[in-house]
Amino acid sequence: MSTFHLCTIVNRPDQYQQMLASLESAGFNKLNTRFTVFDNSLENKFDPYATINLALSQTQENYLIFCHQDLLFNQGHGYERLVFLLEGLNSLDSDWSIAGNAGVNERYKYVIRISDANQSYNWKGAFPQKVFTLDENLLVFNMKNRARCSQQLSGFHLYGSDSCLHAIGLGYSCYVIDFHVTHLSGGSMSEEFYRGLYQFYDHWRNHFQLCIHKTVTGRLKVLSRHTWLEKTVTFKPIRKIVLFFNRFVPLVTPYKR
Repeated sequence: MSTFHLCTIVNRPDQYQQMLASLESAGFNKLNTRFTVFDNSLENKFDPYATINLALSQTQENYLIFCHQDLLFNQGHGYERLVFLLEGLNSLDSDWSIAGNAGVNERYKYVIRISDANQSYNWKGAFPQKVFTLDENLLVFNMKNRARCSQQLSGFHLYGSDSCLHAIGLGYSCYVIDFHVTHLSGGSMSEEFYRGLYQFYDHWRNHFQLCIHKTVTGRLKVLSRHTWLEKTVTFKPIRKIVLFFNRFVPLVTPYKR
């Protein structure tokens, strides 16, 4: 049986073919990886939230890779490297659920191992490092500790953050690993992004007494089912105090639900 099930939503077949060529050069092939395309080239039939849940239900391999079509595996890190890193993660933390290449840790600092259109650097942080959110360009799901996406959410943004919060809620952990790829896009802050962001916040605020959440795009938001508490901590001087003192920070990260 293959090690990986690699799934991609595709609306640019030319980009996907470029990625496949780079994957082959990096050691991924039909013997060790099963490739599945969710074709959106004619219309947006497939939504990442629902598609990840579908792919998880159809994956028999050890790991599901859900990635963007505009990745290039051209940085010298390939199949053998990824297997090595995941085996190391299994030894370090048997409860890990999702791994990726860019995220935010419990000190609200970026942890990044990627080259993309927005970054002047390709790494930041020590690896592997535990995080509470991951960028969507590359997500590796551990099928032993299966997370999922919210059925109430949809769209093409923040499903990395959403699946991480589900994993953490189940008692699992998420990591950024030292797996370097090229992302041809730096992302976009479109009207669709902000609409998805507000839907994400509206959904998740009801799951917390008090939480401060930061996305990989840099958005910092206080989430609480208690409106008065959310508004109080949203007040910038109070939020700064909470994030400045080490004793307060563990009380407001998504790890404390």
